[in-house]
Amino acid sequence: MENSNASAWDFGDGQSPTEKEPVNDYKKRKKYKVTLTAKGPGGENNFSYEISVDNLPA
Repeated sequence: MENSNASAWDFGDGQSPTEKEPVNDYKKRKKYKVTLTAKGPGGENNFSYEISVDNLPA
């Protein structure tokens, strides 16, 4: 996303951080859809990936 003017994350659990390289701590075991939206001179692009959280710290 080095050519983007703005980017937004959606971790699928209600968290939408504004950092360029965010980290998220999931609280529940389940599948989440993570989406990065990048906006630039050529328009807007969305990149989504489904992750499965199976193990949580004790």
